[in-house]
Amino acid sequence: MTTELIAMNGNAIAIAVDSAVTVNRQKTAFGFTKLFPIEKIPMAIMLYGSSYFENIPMENLIAEFIQKTNFNEVNTVLKIKNSFLEFLSKNTLHHDFKSDIEYRFNIFKKEIIEYFSNLNEDKINFVIKKYLKLELPNFIKQLDEYNQYDFLFKELKSIIGTGKWKAFKNYFFYKFCTSVTGIVIVGFDEGKNFPSYINIDILLNNGGYIEYVNEKSKFSYSNNLIIPFAQTDVIYGYLYGIHPEFLDVIGHYHKSVLSGFLDEFIEYIDFENNLVPGNINAILKKVDDFRDEINTKNREFIAFIESVEKIILNNILYSMDLLSKENLANMVEILVKITSLRYQLSMNLNIVGGEVNVAVISKLDGFVWIKKEEYYDKKLNA
Repeated sequence: MTTELIAMNGNAIAIAVDSAVTVNRQKTAFGFTKLFPIEKIPMAIMLYGSSYFENIPMENLIAEFIQKTNFNEVNTVLKIKNSFLEFLSKNTLHHDFKSDIEYRFNIFKKEIIEYFSNLNEDKINFVIKKYLKLELPNFIKQLDEYNQYDFLFKELKSIIGTGKWKAFKNYFFYKFCTSVTGIVIVGFDEGKNFPSYINIDILLNNGGYIEYVNEKSKFSYSNNLIIPFAQTDVIYGYLYGIHPEFLDVIGHYHKSVLSGFLDEFIEYIDFENNLVPGNINAILKKVDDFRDEINTKNREFIAFIESVEKIILNNILYSMDLLSKENLANMVEILVKITSLRYQLSMNLNIVGGEVNVAVISKLDGFVWIKKEEYYDKKLNA
């Protein structure tokens, strides 16, 4: 995995990327290139997620695309996105669904059996319901292979001895689509005075069509903007004043305390033994109404926290008007380094790190490197 960041203040775009790549969530390597300038125009391409696409290094594909593309004509982020997808469709192999499904299922089977062996029945039922609710891209459901391997999931159900086989199937194909290559194209469109960006997660080459999801974009955007990619939690914690996971904890705790208090109150009153039988139903109705009120108050509490978050974020964004190109670059570099440090201090796999490469794009200067890690000695290659 990785952390990447762009910050735009109308005048310029600052970009910072780390150099970490994680393989199978087991090992992290550093020193990988993830930022590619398009020197003919004020644009760049960023890469995150899987560093390979259809078994070809994305670094090689992007380099060849930049070399072969006429950027006098392909001169907006949208045109570059469309041209790059067309390039990938013509220069990568069609995805081998059969081999990939069979390979991944062997790994999936081992993981799912081990996971379910440690769950009780209530937890199993909860997980199964969660798997069934996962949304799959339409192209997955339309594949011939989507229904050809039902027997594998039926066998898996019989091995585990519980659950619905369709839940396992749904979860498998959901995971099938989580190995993505993220692409960010950022810069100044031809004829525009404000920066633009477009972001997509590329999945695979489906018979000559590149499947992708999660498209986000801003075109000729005149307001200030900070957008992290891949590992975003630490940066969002800075931008909003609270870590996203901590906000979830607060919400759940607030709701559980209020609901728990009501349950304890009901138990303390002991309605069945202390109320006239004819009044019990009316009292229980009021209890249900009060429980609904608790849920409403909890939603209002979360909305209040989110409103405070927006105030904190807006204060940061407003102040970015005062940042020079140099200070804008310093800001994005520091935020990526803080994320790297946070993961170094975690007991989990360090999935962010290595040298931080920093660049600035402006209408005046085009793409300019501020910091760039080289794997070779420049003096030997002068």
